[in-house]
Amino acid sequence: MNPMDSTHAARRAFTLVEMLVVVGIIGLLVAMAVVVGTKVIEGGRANASADLLRVLDQSRSAWQLNADQPLPEFLEVAEQGGKSTRYFPLIDARLATNKDFTAPATPSVVYYTALVLQDASIAPMFEQIDSRFVKPSAAPLPDSGGARETWALKALEINDAWGRPVRFVHPTFHGGYGDYWDPKAEKLQTNRDIYPVDVPTSKGPPIRVEYRRSWRPWDPKKEIGKARDTWAGDGDEGMCVGNTPYFYSPGSDGDPGTRDDNVYSTQPRFPVETKGFK
Repeated sequence: MNPMDSTHAARRAFTLVEMLVVVGIIGLLVAMAVVVGTKVIEGGRANASADLLRVLDQSRSAWQLNADQPLPEFLEVAEQGGKSTRYFPLIDARLATNKDFTAPATPSVVYYTALVLQDASIAPMFEQIDSRFVKPSAAPLPDSGGARETWALKALEINDAWGRPVRFVHPTFHGGYGDYWDPKAEKLQTNRDIYPVDVPTSKGPPIRVEYRRSWRPWDPKKEIGKARDTWAGDGDEGMCVGNTPYFYSPGSDGDPGTRDDNVYSTQPRFPVETKGFK
């Protein structure tokens, strides 16, 4: 056998080191593709959410132009027959009655759509939103003493591209209120009051309801052993600019309090206490 032939054969074979290098490069390329692909998908969802927020903001502007007045802070719902009226605050917050902070956030966008859809000219604007993000609903959502159908108004549930409820912020109820976890001081700050809302009634005096709208209301030291992925702020604590309401999506993590990934119709300001928190 010609010695040159064996040399060529050896050159044609891969060494173990070369194979490991190739496998490593392939693994690196796959990892990069996954990261880039994830960013592209998340970017697409953020853009889709921003598009539907623009439509919502346009509906607000159209309603205010038609009504020639600012958007009211309460949804007024009359019982069939007109015997009584109920009022629901258009507030992006959580009831403060649950000390474990498990009360669901108020369906602010459902109440918003119930209000503006009473103007028939607004309904076609919602048809611009991708049907995947919109579902018919009725307001009010809370149980009405077993007679919900006598109170219901036509409304819409609107979710962002991550499948989470879009939120509406009215300037009457904006800002931050209630306890919040301070990651810098590593303690629960209790120096902010709960927000009392005097809800009108058709019979008798208003009913006082307390709400919290905190960046992050839980103390992690007291939550050991519980599912940490359930921690979520009551709201973004955003403050309306120019007294103009805004809409927002809680973003990819579903937490309105972690504002870096939130998607806004209009960028709000934030209270000084939690402005820099992430």
